[in-house]
Amino acid sequence: PTPTSSTTDVDVVPPTVTTVSSLPDPSTWINRPLYITAGKGVQVSYSDATTAADGATSSLPLGEKIAFETDLFVGIFYLRFKDITAPYANDATKMSSHSAYFDGKKRFYQMVVQGRFKVDDLTFADLCFGDVYDKPF
Repeated sequence: PTPTSSTTDVDVVPPTVTTVSSLPDPSTWINRPLYITAGKGVQVSYSDATTAADGATSSLPLGEKIAFETDLFVGIFYLRFKDITAPYANDATKMSSHSAYFDGKKRFYQMVVQGRFKVDDLTFADLCFGDVYDKPF
């Protein structure tokens, strides 16, 4: 193992990259113009969750806690983007909180992850995290 890796044998899984041509019709995206979905092998649970016949989840909502689980981790995450306010349109308190987080700051998005590893000797330092964007913000 490298100095920063654990002694646990874990396979490195390359990211699942969805091609634009394989995405659902944009008119169905709940956070248009963004389409956010879990990768293969990630189970998610949230309000109004739907699962396609192939096991893929629908577009994930913004601004609410989403429970998720993989072979190695179980927890929740919360995601919001500065210019995507539709999730808060009918809730003045959430809209105010959303605006206060971004107003006057050079922030584009927030992602919070909380949970636990299901494998001994695996730490957050052993992870790599990234995003794939088709176009710049």
